[in-house]
Amino acid sequence: MADAQANPMGSQQNIKVEEGQNMVDLYVNAVSANITTNEVTLQLGVTKPGGGAGQPVVVKLLGNLYLSHATAISTVNLLQNALKAYEEKVKQAQTSQQSPIPQEGSVE
Repeated sequence: MADAQANPMGSQQNIKVEEGQNMVDLYVNAVSANITTNEVTLQLGVTKPGGGAGQPVVVKLLGNLYLSHATAISTVNLLQNALKAYEEKVKQAQTSQQSPIPQEGSVE
């Protein structure tokens, strides 16, 4: 699904999202990317516990995503904008929770 902000024509599209019959939710903490002249492939996986004391980290592959270059660029832009918005919210929350530290010797 393309991000409306990444639409090169600049116009809003009417988009309806439907869940597929076989849709599953996955937790992913490992991603590998491969780019060819035809597509971008993302391998999605999850790391298994362990991997210490000289043992390799084991990643269980959960699936692959195949994207066109245009969709990959749109996805990167979408993620960057979402992360910027998240970071700004965290920064605002931290700023509003911090109370000024009283100066030594001051009376409140």
